[in-house]
Amino acid sequence: MIRRNAEEWQHLIDTQQASDMTVEEFCLAHQINQSTFYLQRKKLSEMALTQGNSQSLPIDAVMP
Repeated sequence: MIRRNAEEWQHLIDTQQASDMTVEEFCLAHQINQSTFYLQRKKLSEMALTQGNSQSLPIDAVMP
């Protein structure tokens, strides 16, 4: 089993989305378990949402 970090998963997900392949086709071609692909995509999406919310400031904190 290959261990991938978040950056590697993001690259794979981006590559799949830019391709003309379905997730199923992409996973078969790259020997990735389809369930694992979906799980990692969900984790990265949730991480991005969490990070995006924690970095936003209330409007009155930005404007005097």
